[in-house]
Amino acid sequence: VGSADGSTQVVPILIQDDASTEGPETLQLRMTGSTNLRLDGQTNHVVTITDDEAAPSVAFTVSASSETEANASVSITAKLTVPSGTLGNPLSVSLTDQLTGTATSGTDYAALSTPETLTFPAGSADCATITFTLSIFNDFLIEGTETLELLLSNPSFGTIGATPLLTLSIVDTETALIGFQTATSSVGEANTTHNLVVALTITGGVLASDLIVQYTDLLTGSAASGTDYSPITSQQFTFVAGSGFSETRDIPATIADDLVLEGDETINLDLQVVSGFATPATTQHAVTISDDEAPAMIDFQFPGSSTDESTSVHFAGLVMIIPGPYPLGNDIEVEVTDQFTGSATSGTDYTALTIPVALTFPAGSSSGYALFLPLNPIDDLIGEGDETVNLAITGINGPGVPGAQTEHSVTINDDDTSFSFAASSSTVAESAGAQSVVVTLSAGVALTVDATVDVMDLLSGSATNGADYISPGTATLNFPAGSTDGTTQSVSIVISSDLSPESSETIDLVLQNPTGEPSVSTGTTHTVTITDDDIPSVAFQSAAMSVSESGASQSVVVVLTTPGGVITSAVTVQLSDLLTGTATSNTDYSTFATATLNFPAGSASGATQVGTLTVTDDTDDESNETVQFRLASVSGGPNAILGATTNHTATINDNDGLEVVKSVSATNQAHTTGTAVTIGEIITYSYLVTIPETASTFDLRSTDTLPANLTFEAGTVSVATGNAGMSIAGTTTTWTPPTLQIDLTTVANPANGDGSDDFLTITYQALVANTATNEAGQTKTNTVQVTDFSDTVSDSTTVTIVEPDVSVTKTVADITRCDGVASIVTPGDVLEYSLVVTETNAIDAFDLSITDVLDEGLAYDTSFTPIVTGTGNTISAGSTSGTGGVGDPQTITWSLALANADIDVEPSNSITITYRVTVLATATPSATLNKTATIGFSSIDGSDANERSNA
Repeated sequence: VGSADGSTQVVPILIQDDASTEGPETLQLRMTGSTNLRLDGQTNHVVTITDDEAAPSVAFTVSASSETEANASVSITAKLTVPSGTLGNPLSVSLTDQLTGTATSGTDYAALSTPETLTFPAGSADCATITFTLSIFNDFLIEGTETLELLLSNPSFGTIGATPLLTLSIVDTETALIGFQTATSSVGEANTTHNLVVALTITGGVLASDLIVQYTDLLTGSAASGTDYSPITSQQFTFVAGSGFSETRDIPATIADDLVLEGDETINLDLQVVSGFATPATTQHAVTISDDEAPAMIDFQFPGSSTDESTSVHFAGLVMIIPGPYPLGNDIEVEVTDQFTGSATSGTDYTALTIPVALTFPAGSSSGYALFLPLNPIDDLIGEGDETVNLAITGINGPGVPGAQTEHSVTINDDDTSFSFAASSSTVAESAGAQSVVVTLSAGVALTVDATVDVMDLLSGSATNGADYISPGTATLNFPAGSTDGTTQSVSIVISSDLSPESSETIDLVLQNPTGEPSVSTGTTHTVTITDDDIPSVAFQSAAMSVSESGASQSVVVVLTTPGGVITSAVTVQLSDLLTGTATSNTDYSTFATATLNFPAGSASGATQVGTLTVTDDTDDESNETVQFRLASVSGGPNAILGATTNHTATINDNDGLEVVKSVSATNQAHTTGTAVTIGEIITYSYLVTIPETASTFDLRSTDTLPANLTFEAGTVSVATGNAGMSIAGTTTTWTPPTLQIDLTTVANPANGDGSDDFLTITYQALVANTATNEAGQTKTNTVQVTDFSDTVSDSTTVTIVEPDVSVTKTVADITRCDGVASIVTPGDVLEYSLVVTETNAIDAFDLSITDVLDEGLAYDTSFTPIVTGTGNTISAGSTSGTGGVGDPQTITWSLALANADIDVEPSNSITITYRVTVLATATPSATLNKTATIGFSSIDGSDANERSNA
């Protein structure tokens, strides 16, 4: 009552959300039973409920398939994809024959309705399939493979998937082969016509259409078209449709007979399918025309020939014999090869031949035509006798064959005969007793008369006749008639041995006064060298020695070794200071000028000479120092050499002053070693002060400047003495950053009488500060100075800062769908992620926190309790921020809880966190899921001031 025009009322309708994929659905409403008002205008209303599950799709399982026409039917499968799991309502699609393939509907296969309807019923699950059966007709026609194309379209709701089109190939079961009956054939030149057969072979059917083939002369054979055979023009054959049997066609080739020697020749033909259905078989054919003229005979003119070695060129002849009254129609190429079986040497006795030598009898040549192979002897002055070169015919290309004489031997006649020493020199040890010197005859042919030659000692060598050897004087050597090339005679020389060191000595011999046929060749002298076996040597007596700084001088000893008694002449050697030692010449020792040591003639093995090292005693506190000596430039003896020990080191031991050695140790971190320290670690520094025994009472001060970001730990200074009688009146520590000064007053150090130094140890601790400027890899070098106010010494030590090496990796487990496809997810899927935290360098890490950013469309599953694995560590549950929707990705923060009192990640171990997320409907289609997480940590427990991060 009182409602005005235009007033409205709302009918609430409660929509139920379900997990079923059912497409858009409608609710139809109508207004009825009105009281006091007339119903007018729009009385019906349709409410459409839009499905919020991901849309289903339908597609062929494959895009192409094939089936032989002998099979009566083929199955065609469509697959349903339902991301939510099942269909809530039936889903229909149209299957249409596009009629665009080469197969004929109703003839090659059963005609389809236009279109066929495929329906997936309500309740169908993801990956459900429908199979449509298509009938195929076997027509016994040879027609090749034919195709038809089927299309899916018009889904009642949802979409058509990625494979909407299927191409089906119907494979013909009937076959036809077309080709030459054989790949080769031959015909005699005298025959006038030769038929080449083209064969069609059919199995199980008939030709559906005409088969047209074409043959062509390729003109690539050795026979000449128009000369050796009549031109073969390119033509076509037709095998008519309906042919169901094997058929043949002939290609005639007309052969021309001639009276020319040309050898066998060929014609090459090709066959191609122009149109129709047949499989090409043998598509090329070679016809060989056999020549009916007998081949030419190829021979050497003679079995052998000879020439003098002084001849510049010699020719070996080859001849061609044609057995009939016809000319040579084609070239004949002959290959001649050096067999290398003769006694002459290629490249030495004659110019090397090409392997093989090619000679050509040209087309048009008549019987008896000759060719000549040149051979070039090399003239030498060596008596070597006649030598041979063996040649052979090893190949013939063209209308020729080898005759009876295929080998030829060329004899090179030698024109040299002479005497010569077998070698220009020889060597013999003086202990050998004798030396034989050989003279050789070089003769092209055997001697016809006796021949002699004298070997004469010129007495011009350095060896002494009667002392070092017994001279042969002039010895005559006889070569009797009949002696051949290489015959030798020798003269023996007696060698005398002695015990005197001396140089190698020589005997000079010469050939002279030849008689008979030979002459004396060049190089007619011979030198015999007698080597001495009594060689003296000099060396240092030892490689090293040591001397106190307080010692005035020290001898450097050099010793002579001679295996043959005494030396016959003086031996000298130079002893020099290399100036490469740590001692300073003219400061730590007197300048040592290069000394020449002399062993006089008559010195025996074991004799010594010395150089003198004079040491300077100073009051400097210094390390032990060295002087380096070397022996060089030995001479005399004779033949004296340097022995094994030519270098000598003299060490001067210091006897003065304070010494200090500084060391460091790290005690806080169980997993650091040596000089590696971590941030927040306590370092213990100590230095050992060595005090000469002669010191009595003194004050001692150490000044230690600490590196940046290292701070002194108050109250950690301690002093320990090494001598039971040593006392310290007072210790004062002054810390003025960065300098630590420690004063020891009235240090009493009574002499203990054992001759050894005394010592004391000063120790203190420093902290590696927790600052951002202390980073891994930095080195901190600490230098201390210690003074007793008369002597100051220093030493340094270095530590290196190390930090934890912690990393995190993020992985996701694949989801394999019902069709076997992995790595594809859809809304509603639950994914399982893993975070693996690893510490690799054995340095403890603290206060670890992981920031884990999810992709848009992913939501952390709070109903699943994360699984944490790893030795001795736990982790708190993740806390999240963000909705996971578009523009608002979720971030999970994980905090590691302490496993014990001091560490979170045990070195060399790892922690794995496994959790789950749900894929939302807002996930971006076709997006790639990223796997990003960042870990933060610090080097000190409970401190975030020095936090580091690794992604």
